[in-house]
Amino acid sequence: IANGASGNNISNNIISGNTIAGIAITSANNNTIKNNKIGTDSTGNAAIPNNYGIAIQNASSNIIGSLLPGEFNLISGNTSAGIIIDGITSKYNQIFGNRIGTDNSGTDSVPNESGIILSYANNTTIGGSTYRHRNIISGNSAAGIVLNGAGTSNNHIKGNFIGPDITGMAPLHNYSGINILSNANSNFIGGTLPAERNIISGNLEMGVYVESSDSNIIINNFFGPDSTGLDAFKNSSFEFLHSNGVEFNTVSKHNRLGGYTAAERNIISGNRVYGIVYYGNSSYNPVIGNYIGVDYTGNNSLANATGICVDGGCN
Repeated sequence: IANGASGNNISNNIISGNTIAGIAITSANNNTIKNNKIGTDSTGNAAIPNNYGIAIQNASSNIIGSLLPGEFNLISGNTSAGIIIDGITSKYNQIFGNRIGTDNSGTDSVPNESGIILSYANNTTIGGSTYRHRNIISGNSAAGIVLNGAGTSNNHIKGNFIGPDITGMAPLHNYSGINILSNANSNFIGGTLPAERNIISGNLEMGVYVESSDSNIIINNFFGPDSTGLDAFKNSSFEFLHSNGVEFNTVSKHNRLGGYTAAERNIISGNRVYGIVYYGNSSYNPVIGNYIGVDYTGNNSLANATGICVDGGCN
């Protein structure tokens, strides 16, 4: 879909095995993609990869997903990313209600390399403010979500499962949850409504990793716990699976983790190593009002190995 084409609906297809992208949208707005299998076979349980599942470049106000039961896109098994949105004029695109990196049932993995990549894109919404907006972004071999590059700003990631399966009670790990890189500034992870909480748990490495990026806000998420907030995911050796909650690295500044109201509180517990770690001369990153090492109630231990580590010239 290119060069001003708009208002198109792509639905009920199997779009797999293509060498560049399953669906490419370039300089075209207001198109809808729903109820497709993109990167898998007809069962949704085995990969027939595209390189990219969906590639959007310099295009705005496109919708990937649906709020109706059974109309989710399954975007899995792709060689690079399930979805990539690129270009400074890519604005106001929405991704909701999809399964990205899982099988058709949402209980096993059919990995993309990364689930979603935003590169120079802005004002994208991944998820939303109701439970029907939730994406399951789990089972990917690299990151669930990557925000990369200057101009990647004012994106909202809220209400998603990033690491758990569709039940929220079993791990279906990505390697890492969300990576915010290379001057991807002023993005929002979470929101103050209960349905806007991301469950970023059960991943092998970081929940959120912030490198060389400023002024991002991270509120009302679970880092480590399952969707109840009362327990955390464990590996086969009964150790906590999720390695680290949140890391600020490489001169990242003015990022905020938590806030002064209960609605902004992150639960950062049940991590195998660090709840929060500062490295790489990062500075002025406040951590406020969170529960670190206890469960959602604040009354029971759900220990990290270390709550907060400050290292590497941070101040």
